[in-house]
Amino acid sequence: MGALATITATLVFIAPASPAAAVEVIGSGAGTFQEIPDGATSSIPSPGAPLDVTFNVTGVVAPITDVQVRVFMSHPWAGDVDVSLIAPDGASHTIFSRTRASTAGGAGDGSRLSGPYDFSDSALDAPTWWDAAAGTPAATAVPAGYYRSSMPGGAGSTGSNTLITPAFAAVGNPNGVWTLRFLDVTGGSTGYVTSASLTVTGTTAPASTLSVSPLSKAFGTQDTGTDSAFQLFTVTNTGTANVSVATAGLTGTDPGQFDQGTDTCTGTSLAPAATCAVQVRFSPTTTGAKTAQLRFTHDATGSPSDVMLSGTGAVPATNPSFATDPTASITGTARIGWTLYAKAGSPSPSPTSLAYRWYANGTKLSATTRTLKLTSAHHGKRIQVRIYAVKPGFLTASNLSPATAKISNLQAKTISMELNDYTVKRGQRIYAEIELLASGEPWSIVLDGKKLASGVANTKGIAVTGLTIPTNATTGKRILRAYGKFTDRTDPDRITIR
Repeated sequence: MGALATITATLVFIAPASPAAAVEVIGSGAGTFQEIPDGATSSIPSPGAPLDVTFNVTGVVAPITDVQVRVFMSHPWAGDVDVSLIAPDGASHTIFSRTRASTAGGAGDGSRLSGPYDFSDSALDAPTWWDAAAGTPAATAVPAGYYRSSMPGGAGSTGSNTLITPAFAAVGNPNGVWTLRFLDVTGGSTGYVTSASLTVTGTTAPASTLSVSPLSKAFGTQDTGTDSAFQLFTVTNTGTANVSVATAGLTGTDPGQFDQGTDTCTGTSLAPAATCAVQVRFSPTTTGAKTAQLRFTHDATGSPSDVMLSGTGAVPATNPSFATDPTASITGTARIGWTLYAKAGSPSPSPTSLAYRWYANGTKLSATTRTLKLTSAHHGKRIQVRIYAVKPGFLTASNLSPATAKISNLQAKTISMELNDYTVKRGQRIYAEIELLASGEPWSIVLDGKKLASGVANTKGIAVTGLTIPTNATTGKRILRAYGKFTDRTDPDRITIR
């Protein structure tokens, strides 16, 4: 029993197709265990606090023509679980509840839940959700597959099929936060949700178009080491539907010869007729003709939208060059959480100041100081720094450092394993989460020399798994050990086997 738990969600837009447009929202936290709080007491029913999976739906036009739910979850007792879907306006529908409980205090079906389970009005009439559970031996998972939602369990219930979509037909605005609510209806056992998705289909979406002005800019001739004035590029939503601008950035042949300033477009949603803008200037570091594109990526027709940029870098006639240019290099550990330092060598004559520009895989970063603190945004990338030597009366000299090794997220010498149960029985299924691994690092879990589970870590350096205690395991206090790629990257956990 505990406070309400919530999983947020991220949105994936599926391109509209006549006559209907569907939006699928996939819950975040995939691959991690989100616990359903246990029931309040052993009485039936006495539900605990809900676990809410929320979905921020956008881009759907009423009326709703179809609603589908997909769930990856685990629970040892199917009859102990209640799952319902709630629309932004409060309209709700039970997906399934108290499976095979036909009396007011019935415990329901003893099958396990595992998934994935897809609930859709287009699923076959048979088997019903209750029939599938009835055909499953106790402690065995109800088969994954497609089902219709079912009548809630309770006094006189038969668990017959129900329809999801009609329950939401009167929802006037499908956009907003939908909630998939999980309840554990009695105490004594609990489960987990690893991911869930919601697909809402409406009518054809309005047209999505935008324009950029101007479509090109010739900056002319600019002395190297100096900056032109900023040029403003304006994006306008010329359609009848909202448009999301994902990114605005420099690309093409010479993106490093141009500099991006204020950007109100990246990550912006534009209503019809709304605008955003990006500033760009020409900042050549070498002589000659330079070209690039300012690229906008968005979910409107014609993405991406490119603006052509051009200019010519020139050497100032009156200023001499440095006799010796800076020699850029980087020191420090290429690992998240560490700091990299730029070194300029010995430019001659001695500059009055040094300027810095950092790059990740060739893409300009915002950092302009001598140091760069490495974060998760740098993971897997190679870092470089360009150092500029500045002295009045001289041309600005610059040099780009060699690239570092790929930035690692391996911050710890040990790994950490957490179990959902430390007192277990032979043959019992438990769950483990291993942290502080490197992205893609192989791992395994071993008991008395026998490997019970193995795999590779996700991009966040986390692994989650279920494992079964062998039926012939030695009873008493034992060591369950997690291993990383190397034998010294391990975490032993003491368990008691009964």
